[in-house]
Amino acid sequence: MIIEKLIRTLKGDANYKWESPYSTRDLFNVSFHRFVQVVRGLFLKPFLRKSSGLIFIGSNVKVRHAYQLTAGKNLILEDGVSINALSEQGITLGDHVSIARNSILFCTGIIAQKGTGITIGDRTWHKCPCLFCRAGRHYHWQ
Repeated sequence: MIIEKLIRTLKGDANYKWESPYSTRDLFNVSFHRFVQVVRGLFLKPFLRKSSGLIFIGSNVKVRHAYQLTAGKNLILEDGVSINALSEQGITLGDHVSIARNSILFCTGIIAQKGTGITIGDRTWHKCPCLFCRAGRHYHWQ
């Protein structure tokens, strides 16, 4: 099945098996929504410090100082995510990271003290609205 091959490629998992209880209509709706998110990600990608995979961007996502943001493979920024990467080291998001709807990643609290940065490791999902704030030293979440 074409969807199974696509998901295997995106996940990098040759053993992935597709078992879907969804109708063709449901799959079309989800696929269309993901396509729109990828198109949004294509507009952001040239402005990032580095990016090595697809970026799925929901509606009303705001990314400030994108030139200080590094994204791994298959980043998902759900609706309403706000990122301000202004800092000494920027923000690094690992492979297969998902940031929940209405979450905030903010490196610098006040202009007088530039933050050092945030790192979120591979295969990390933050699924409730979260606030990642780091003014001062660098912090690493895994």
